[in-house]
Amino acid sequence: MVFLFHYLSILNMVDTVSTYFGLKHSYIKELNPLMEGAYNTNPLIFLFIKFSFSVVLYLFVVYKKVPSSSLIKGLTLLASVFYSIALILHLSWIIIVLVEISPYYPLQKIHFFLLFSYSESILTGV
Repeated sequence: MVFLFHYLSILNMVDTVSTYFGLKHSYIKELNPLMEGAYNTNPLIFLFIKFSFSVVLYLFVVYKKVPSSSLIKGLTLLASVFYSIALILHLSWIIIVLVEISPYYPLQKIHFFLLFSYSESILTGV
C-alpha cells in the first residue's frame, strides 16, 4: 500500500507538470472540468491543487498513517490505473510534439510517406 501511495504521488507530479506544459502551450485541453476551471482562474491555483495531492499522499507515508482498509486499497489501485493511462496519453502527445518541433520533421514526413508507400506496394503487389 505504501508503494501505491509513492507511485500515485510520483504519477500525480508527472501529470501536473506535463498537463501544465501542455495547457500553457495549447497542446492539450484539460478534460477535468474542475481542474480546467482552476487553470483558467489562475495556473498557480491549478499547480497548487495538483501538487497538494502528492504532498498529502507523502504525509501519510512519512507519518506511517497509510490507511489499510479494503475500500482505500481499491480506490488507490483504481487511481493508479487511471493515472497510468493518463501518463501513457501524456507521453504520446509529448512524443508527437517533440517530433513536430524537430528540425527534421519534414524529412520524417517524407520517410513515413515513403515507408507507407513501400509497405502498401508490398501488400498490394504493385
